[in-house]
Amino acid sequence: MFDKLNLGLLDLLTILLPGGLLIGFLIFVGWPEDLFVLNSLADSPWMEGTIFFSTAYVSGHFIYLVSSFLDGWIYDKIKTIWWSNLSLFNQALGIRSVKIQTVSRGDFNTFKYAMAYLLTHKPNLHSAVERTMAESKFFRSFCVVLFVGIVFSLVKSNWVLGGICLGLMLLSLIRYLTQRAKSIESAYQYLILLHEGDLGSFPPQEDELKLYTGQKKSDFWKKVGSSIKQVFVRGS
Repeated sequence: MFDKLNLGLLDLLTILLPGGLLIGFLIFVGWPEDLFVLNSLADSPWMEGTIFFSTAYVSGHFIYLVSSFLDGWIYDKIKTIWWSNLSLFNQALGIRSVKIQTVSRGDFNTFKYAMAYLLTHKPNLHSAVERTMAESKFFRSFCVVLFVGIVFSLVKSNWVLGGICLGLMLLSLIRYLTQRAKSIESAYQYLILLHEGDLGSFPPQEDELKLYTGQKKSDFWKKVGSSIKQVFVRGS
């Protein structure tokens, strides 16, 4: 029961809330005044609420998708400056490399292994990391919502609102980066603590990210190109 409640709260924080904030902002600035379907259902509060939450939920998924690119565009670059100490990562990588030798690190990286291990052996610790990660994902999505707010503020020449959105976006970006780093470090810390009596069997290793990040991006675009090619070949 508590797991289902926790899952619902995480969905609310990472998906529904950002979508609702975006819809609420668009209503506030008056953009969908002639198009928004809720206007035609003003006499039906239940239907109005249903459509609002449904729209917010779907919008939240698209916001989540767009915001996920911030991990590669911003976080992966910033972390080498702000969080340059890789001792936790190297030790966690050493544990993962010894225990999982037949699966590529590009397909099952150290953080995924740490989370899977916590979920299997210590679900309460996994939930603690998930809560921190959910908070980082919310602020990551909120950055996208606020960016949309900045664009609409510039279009409407509302400089005060644009300045507020810019300030909130910078604060949200910092919160997203710090909470993401905290969640990843916490997963590594818990993994190491659960092996504290046998760390001598797991020597630290290095350089997983440099080795696999470029490869994953290359593989992704190769798969996209192959999929497009298959569509045209079948169509012809």
